[in-house]
Amino acid sequence: MNLRTRKILSFGVWALAAFASLFLWLRHDESRAEIKGLVDAKVHQLSVSDMAVVEQIMVQPGQHVREGTPLVVMGRQDLAAQLDIAKAQLLEMTAAMEAESQAYLNELGKERIELQSRQAQATAQHSNAQAVTASQKAELYTLGQQLKRLSIAERAGVAALESLAQLRTRQARLSRASRHSPKAITGFKLLTQRLTEALKRLDKDQSAIRLGPFKARLKTQTQVVNGLLEKIKRRTIKAPVAGQITRLLATRGHSVVAGSPVIELVETRSRRATAYVPEMQFRQLRVGQIIGLKAAGRTQNGGSLTGVVSNVGGTIVQIPQRLWRHPRVPEYGRAVHVKLDDNQLLPGEVIAGTLVSAQPQKMAVSAAQSNKTPSDLASKKTESVAPRKNAASVQVRHIAQSKPAVRPLPVPDALRAKTRMEISGAVYLTDLKQTLVISDDTGIEGSTDGSPWVFWINEDDTLSTDPTVISGLKTISDLEAVTEGPDGRLYFLCSQSQSKRGKRPKKRQCFFCTKRDGRRLSVVGSVSLFSLLKKALGQDQWRRLGLSDELDIEGMAWWKDGLLFGLKSPLAESRKAQILYLKGIDAVFQTEAELNPSPLDLSVLTTVELPTGPDQRAGGISELMVQGDRLYMLSTVLDGADASAAWYLDLAHLERTPVQWASWPNLKAEGLAKAPQNKIRIFFDRGSDTPMMTLMDLPD
Repeated sequence: MNLRTRKILSFGVWALAAFASLFLWLRHDESRAEIKGLVDAKVHQLSVSDMAVVEQIMVQPGQHVREGTPLVVMGRQDLAAQLDIAKAQLLEMTAAMEAESQAYLNELGKERIELQSRQAQATAQHSNAQAVTASQKAELYTLGQQLKRLSIAERAGVAALESLAQLRTRQARLSRASRHSPKAITGFKLLTQRLTEALKRLDKDQSAIRLGPFKARLKTQTQVVNGLLEKIKRRTIKAPVAGQITRLLATRGHSVVAGSPVIELVETRSRRATAYVPEMQFRQLRVGQIIGLKAAGRTQNGGSLTGVVSNVGGTIVQIPQRLWRHPRVPEYGRAVHVKLDDNQLLPGEVIAGTLVSAQPQKMAVSAAQSNKTPSDLASKKTESVAPRKNAASVQVRHIAQSKPAVRPLPVPDALRAKTRMEISGAVYLTDLKQTLVISDDTGIEGSTDGSPWVFWINEDDTLSTDPTVISGLKTISDLEAVTEGPDGRLYFLCSQSQSKRGKRPKKRQCFFCTKRDGRRLSVVGSVSLFSLLKKALGQDQWRRLGLSDELDIEGMAWWKDGLLFGLKSPLAESRKAQILYLKGIDAVFQTEAELNPSPLDLSVLTTVELPTGPDQRAGGISELMVQGDRLYMLSTVLDGADASAAWYLDLAHLERTPVQWASWPNLKAEGLAKAPQNKIRIFFDRGSDTPMMTLMDLPD
């Protein structure tokens, strides 16, 4: 081999080595790595609420079932025995009530006969007195005429003086009798009226007293029977969703304690996936970006689809072993949660993806030009604003959400003539199919200012012209929040804040509860909340709760067995908004609560950072709403140009960062109410201008 050949071979070897190195570098470059992941498999482990024995298993592992399909039947003999006893007791109580009712009816009949007899006698005496009085008046008239004639005869010397004296004596006697007759008539008339009223009250006065205890026991026993029937129904475990049986966790005859899983089911279809991205490539991802996905090993039948990034994990984790390129070499990355389009992918199926869009895909309504038409507003598209580096320390999580136009909510002339309309809160009432809304200012200033009114939005999103007066209140100011309790009662809250004059009158501190009959509201309990907090909380607890004279509460929602209060101010030291949790609501409304308050069960549920507006200023809470296990919030900025945003937070994971799913520059969102078909209404307070609203889909 000559020198030239050796140089050529040497050059070729070095070139081949360089090419191989470049190939390996490109292959392992994390910034170019393919996104891999798994379709989320939503697993349901179904259990029973009390201890029971497995009686029958109606499915097998691998079997596909529809929603509502019976899967396992648990033993019901113990409940059936309890039910038989409860039913027998119910029949016994029913018989006792019927016997008491019959005895009461017999007594009632006798008493009615007696009263009717007395009524008839009184009526007869009344009629007789009237007849006697009429007869006396007629006789007096006749005597008067005779006396006139005799007087004339006497003057002529014709009449006998004895006859004239007798007639005058008789006239005097009849005059005295007739003077007493009206009193007798009135007495008999009053007696007749009282007897008539007694007959009317006869059924009402005693029935509640005599039969009330029986009715109460019957109601309680009926609830016991219904409760046992419901328990028996729950002993049959049914599929909550369509899916496939994966495991049987108990066998026939096996005793299962309360809460222990019996069977496992995985949903047939999933619209979520978790992808794992190398750290270098993660820096390119943003919430709302579109990812092209493909099922590994599929070339057709739903193998290709797109998804939207809904959340990005905050830490590096070891990815599932199925996704490792080498089975013995662990790999790491960040979890990226992706919302999928409708698909035919199987839960747990491996997917691979590539980034399609470089920018988040988010629709937002620009409310900066509130004088534009709804169609102009609907066509305006803006990108979600990422936090500035010096604006907020939290990484705001966004989701892709198509947002319809914000539109005016016209106030009818008849209603505008009665009141101002600055919507500050709302609640949807399912039985009425209407939304109750409140206004922080009501009435006409200088005349009906502070009228205790609430207003109604009909199914067609129009304001009703007739407000409802809250019975039991004289005046109110700065009403900011309303929510419905589990028993149908409505709770209302004023802001508790100081007025522009630096005062905090009682009408701004009002916290009250109402019972509802249709659209009629009546107060059943009311306190001045700020004053109560001052008296009931010690200084240390006041400070621990982060409270101050700047207190301004604008959000309230019922959760579990108490109320959540969302504070607009003060913000915590970290510029986070606070959510307080108050239990023992009934004790708060006791008559003597404000005079001699008991310790309040009030605590901080969580604090949340809500950067709001284009410049990501610290936001306070302007509304709260609980739907299922999720807390929905609205935030507004405390000063400067108006800006607001919508958020949600899973109540089971309060430590997580709230997700922002909508924002409105230059608008102040203050009302939030659920709507039919899994939608939500959001209301905007615009002061003296026409209020605005939008109807949106609830985020997944």
